[in-house]
Amino acid sequence: MKHIDISTALNANPDHAAIISLEGEILLTNLSWQAFSRDNTGDPDYTDVGVNYLDVLKKAGVTAVYEGIVSVLEGRQDFYHNKYPCHSPDENRWFIMTVTPLNEGGDIQGALIVHRNITEVEWAKNQTVDILESMTDAFFAVDQNWRFTFLNQEAEKLLQVSRSGLIGQNIWTVFPDALGTTIQFHYETVVDMKLAKQFETYFEPLDKWFEVHAYPRHQGGLAVFFKDISEKKASEQQIWEMANLDELTGLANRRFIYEKMNGIIQKRIPFSLFFMDLNDFKDINDVYGHDAGDQVLQKIGERLQALQEESGGVAARLGGDEFVFMIAELDHEVTGHFAERLLNLIRKRMSVSGYYAFSMVGSIGIAMYPETGMNVNEIMSAADAAMYEAKKSKSVTGTYRFYEISMREVIKRRIVMGDDMLTAIDRGDFYYVYQPQINMKTGLVDGVEVLSRWKHPQLGMIPPPEFIELAEETGKIRPLTERTIRDVLKTVDGWRRDWGYDGRVAFNVSSSLIESPSFFTFIKEQMTYFKIGRDQLELEITETVNLAASEALAYHLDQFRHIGVSLAIDDFGTGFSKISHLSRLPVDRIKVDRTFINEIGSGSKGEAILYAVIDLMNQLEVDVVAEGVEEEEQVRVLMGRNCSHIQGYYYARPTEEEEAVSYIWSFVQTKNSER
Repeated sequence: MKHIDISTALNANPDHAAIISLEGEILLTNLSWQAFSRDNTGDPDYTDVGVNYLDVLKKAGVTAVYEGIVSVLEGRQDFYHNKYPCHSPDENRWFIMTVTPLNEGGDIQGALIVHRNITEVEWAKNQTVDILESMTDAFFAVDQNWRFTFLNQEAEKLLQVSRSGLIGQNIWTVFPDALGTTIQFHYETVVDMKLAKQFETYFEPLDKWFEVHAYPRHQGGLAVFFKDISEKKASEQQIWEMANLDELTGLANRRFIYEKMNGIIQKRIPFSLFFMDLNDFKDINDVYGHDAGDQVLQKIGERLQALQEESGGVAARLGGDEFVFMIAELDHEVTGHFAERLLNLIRKRMSVSGYYAFSMVGSIGIAMYPETGMNVNEIMSAADAAMYEAKKSKSVTGTYRFYEISMREVIKRRIVMGDDMLTAIDRGDFYYVYQPQINMKTGLVDGVEVLSRWKHPQLGMIPPPEFIELAEETGKIRPLTERTIRDVLKTVDGWRRDWGYDGRVAFNVSSSLIESPSFFTFIKEQMTYFKIGRDQLELEITETVNLAASEALAYHLDQFRHIGVSLAIDDFGTGFSKISHLSRLPVDRIKVDRTFINEIGSGSKGEAILYAVIDLMNQLEVDVVAEGVEEEEQVRVLMGRNCSHIQGYYYARPTEEEEAVSYIWSFVQTKNSER
């Protein structure tokens, strides 16, 4: 009866099963075993009851399997298994054999042998392996004990290891430098929380950045997909430096220091701001040349960089010979001592371009938050005003001044300008100059940039950055801009009717106007009234725009682009323009700042960035206008680099209408003569 029960149980098993004695004789088989023997050997008696299975294995030369079964029968091994192929003419098949001892009263009486068809499992596994091996991403898997169970070829290459020596090894033993890093933290989080994670990490021993996607495995451990993003990171770093660092000195630029100050103000952390100017710096440029002047600025930058690292402050170059240094939580007395350190730093003798060593003298204005003001503009303006007061002393060793309420002359000047700004247009104090843009493919003028100038009756010529900044702050930028556009479009309309001008006319515009629905309506009305064709009116986003500041900016730019307005980013590279945002902005052209143009032929990082930007913009089909081109060699190099447009003194200075028309007309005549 027991024999029948065992037979019934074996037949209920879909796998091929048999029971053998201690000597290896087959005592019992199930139907699956018998059918498999018949189908594969043609002889059902080949492995039937009574046949010695160990002898069959010996004759077949399957030594490892023979020894495995014997070790179970002799009690040297509790279990034995073996995966093996058993292919037929029609298909490739895989089986796994398991051998389990049969005990009675503590003594081994025989063994149960089971052969299971695992072809589908192996096929799926092989398919998975093929997919993982063909991926461009690297992949590895570890078990619950952090031991490697699989690596694909890409992982082997990126990790610089051999798979054969890695499988079964503990990941933290193989890569001990990963212990205590974000890599360990994220991997353990994935395993403990059973949640997938994506992160980027730098692994110093390989000097590589990786983008990592880690997933928990059901049976424990984790699966990791990763790829080398070192080049992307290097490119991002280069772009970040272009957006945030001054190209000449390597210090922070205006945008960066403004953002840093804003962040500290939001946290309400007291700080001191030192606004520095190099006295008589213009004389260095005039006497020794601009290269020498640049070297002076670089040496000052190096010294400020060292002080920054020592003190924990932030140094920045605003432009020209103006620097700022911000440091948190200094009281009034300590701030004065720190200003002396800055003056000594500036005075320290330096040798430039082989000339005799000489010293610079600095003037420093100091403003303190929150005593001086409650926002960045107030504090920066106060420090600037204090610097001008310090400069008035004409000290031969340099001096500093704290901002005082009495220092209001600078502010008074701004008030006068603010009060007069609107009436100045009607009075004729504002006038316009035009600078041609040369298309390098045709050699012709195909656009002009319009620049406003203000000659005040009492104050004289006011620099554009000064009155534009004031217009922004006082809310007069819109009437000033609209009046400029209206006047110039009327002038250019006359050009079109009188002598056939069909090029662009470009205006610098504040981002606050770009996002104004009423300004959009104004532009649309002007285009209709003056019959402006598509791409004949261009709006340049000024250097004061942070392209990341408003998600709505892209939407509003799209609106302008839809009605045929051409769009450009002005002063690209000065720290207020970011490549990372170009992909989502409908920009037709960028205007590269002259500081990069001046690097042509120097072999510097700035020159490399210039060429990289031109190449990238060409790929993005965005025109590049090189500003400030003054030399023939610069023109030659830019043409060789496929820079689409050039604007600068080499071709023409910004001039008033009569002279500008004369210059542009000469190109129109050339164009007509070639038809």
